[in-house]
Amino acid sequence: MMREAVTAVGSCITDFGAIDIDLSAIIFRVAAFAISGWLVAGAPAPVAAQITTPEAACSNGITVSDPGNNLGLVGDCVTLLGVKETLAGTVSLNWSATIPMVLWEGVIVSGSRVTELALGALTGNIPTELGNLSHLQRLSFSGGLTGGIPSTLGNLSQLQSLYLGYNELTGSIPTELGNLSQLQGLDLSHN
Repeated sequence: MMREAVTAVGSCITDFGAIDIDLSAIIFRVAAFAISGWLVAGAPAPVAAQITTPEAACSNGITVSDPGNNLGLVGDCVTLLGVKETLAGTVSLNWSATIPMVLWEGVIVSGSRVTELALGALTGNIPTELGNLSHLQRLSFSGGLTGGIPSTLGNLSQLQSLYLGYNELTGSIPTELGNLSQLQGLDLSHN
């Protein structure tokens, strides 16, 4: 059955032509689901589709692989799922319990932690909880965020680049941003 699943997925993928991502992990995951019975006609929906809390979603083994050995990434996942709606506003993000974090839009995972967030066309607010992403090195949001810059971004001790230009942010620049000793690039223009 695994060979049939991989062959079927491979056939579907080749119909789309050139794709810029490594598909081996996706093919493996589909094959694993086929073996476990998820793709069998009449099988129940995967457990991830029934998950309702960020904590449960991030510990399901899909969103974060091997969650018991990746507790930091589980914490980052909980933070991001918790702020998804506030940050996105009217924009749709693919962040969910049924998709591995390494495939989430605008999220870069390196060394088992989220190290980059880079998203455009957002219409929400910058959540204070982003200050919990302790390994974040690059934060880049543009496109229509409103509200202020949270002082908690000053907690991001590894942050090297902060790009919040081309939004509709208001208020003063938090003095806590002065704590960002690793910061090499800053853009707050056009707000």
